[in-house]
Amino acid sequence: LESYPLPEEKIQEAVYEGLKSLFSQGKIESTKSLLKLFPLSEEKLKTPEIQEAAYEGLKSLFSEGEIYSGMFSRVKIIKDIYGVKSLLESYPLPEEKIQEAAYEGLKSLFSQGKIESVKVLLESYPLPEEKLKTPEIQEAAYEGLKSLFSQGKIESVKVLLESYPLPEEKLKTPEIQEAAYEGLKSLFSQGK
Repeated sequence: LESYPLPEEKIQEAVYEGLKSLFSQGKIESTKSLLKLFPLSEEKLKTPEIQEAAYEGLKSLFSEGEIYSGMFSRVKIIKDIYGVKSLLESYPLPEEKIQEAAYEGLKSLFSQGKIESVKVLLESYPLPEEKLKTPEIQEAAYEGLKSLFSQGKIESVKVLLESYPLPEEKLKTPEIQEAAYEGLKSLFSQGK
């Protein structure tokens, strides 16, 4: 930074803005590196703006939930849960914010049909039963079900419905029937 003759307060301001951006993107390792090079005061780290950025990053990490199932290991978690734990270790958030972020992530994962990621999220960050039965979660599960049917992912459809049953009327909608039809066509055309 010797090349940039800036007053200390401007450097601190740039670090603060960078920190907000990194937190909101869920880039925890970059956040740690930045703070190691340019520490901020506790007062700056506890501002509502930083807390909101950390919350947005937490939602992002929960929502992206990428996991892989291996033949011999049930689940290997990549970015989602490890990133979440790292964020919370670096910047603890109130339990209510963690619950809100997990809920938003759950809706996102359901709507994407990432049922294994849903399971991992709920194992690591359980939500109250009433949260799991909200209309928003039901709608997200419905969207995920349509997606899985249309992709011909019948095993994932079974897992979703066994774990998170949807009302019978949701299963008989024209949208679900069309998605199931498209999925079957796709499977048959692939010779599966």
